[in-house]
Formats: sequence, C-alpha cells, structure tokens
Amino acid sequence: GRHRVPGGSYKAHVLVVEDDDALRGRLLKQLAPFAEIDGAADGIEGLLKATSKAYDVVVADLNLPGLDGWGLMRQLRQHVTARESAILVLSAHDELRETLKIARAGARAYLTKTGRAKPVLDTLELLLSPRKDAWESLARKEKTAIDLRLLGAMWTLRAIAELDLVGTLTIEEPI
Repeated sequence: GRHRVPGGSYKAHVLVVEDDDALRGRLLKQLAPFAEIDGAADGIEGLLKATSKAYDVVVADLNLPGLDGWGLMRQLRQHVTARESAILVLSAHDELRETLKIARAGARAYLTKTGRAKPVLDTLELLLSPRKDAWESLARKEKTAIDLRLLGAMWTLRAIAELDLVGTLTIEEPI
C-alpha cells in the first residue's frame, strides 16, 4: 500500500538522483523514517524511475552521468506523471545565474552541495508540507481549500480516491 493507514499521516515518495554513492546512501538512510525513498545513480536511471511512479519530490544533482540534471528536468516537465513532482536541485556551484536558470527550468528549490544531509532534509520538509497538510485535512474530512498548481490535480484526485472521500468538489479561479 502507498500509505500506512487510510487517514493516517501522509507517506511521501521521494527519489534521490545522485551519482555520489556516499551522499546518496546517507540521504536514503536519513530519509527512510519520513518517506518512501528510492535512489538512482545517474540521470537515465533517474528518469526511468521518476516516470514509472508518482514521486512528491525528485532530488537531482545537476552534474549526472548519462543524462544531466538539466536534461532530466526537461524530460520530467514533459511527462504526464512526473510533471507534478517538485524538483530539488543539488549543485556543486553556487552562482546566481545558474540559480535563475534552474528556477526557469522548473525546479522548486536549489541547494549548494555540502555533502551534509540536513539542509536537504529541511528543504524536503518544506516542499512536502503542502501535500502533507492537505492530506491530513482531507483525512479529517474537513472542508479543504487546495491550490491545484501547488499540489497537482492528479495528486489531489488520487488523495480523494485513496481516502475514500465523498462530497462536492468545487473548482474556482483564484481571485
């Protein structure tokens, strides 16, 4: 099953695409308690995994063998399932120009690689909180306002189905 208990806390899915085995291993180990986590050692493997199931967040190194982070982001944006994944980019360079380019490529967050897992974990928590909060509110059967651009329409419909909710779904343009 995708989640521990229907209506329980949201179990996020995270994919870490990182060719540095030590860092990838550290992230996988430290993320395991909060998320279902998969790893990929290069861009091609990352793309195959990211398009085979719905991840909440894809953490991607920019400098990857096979298919680099840029190519991976471009492909994910064009893929119907992967389009809703938030992308967290890790880069060895910290240049503003690069950062802006990354934002335009569709990444939700950017971190300079330090080899430490904590900044990554903190940023992931921020990226995951909108879906976690929405899931928990829906699970309590509360009236829940959802920003489809942030959470994703497919994710929202899956959550409604998985939580077995019945009611009226009202969609309105933001004011």
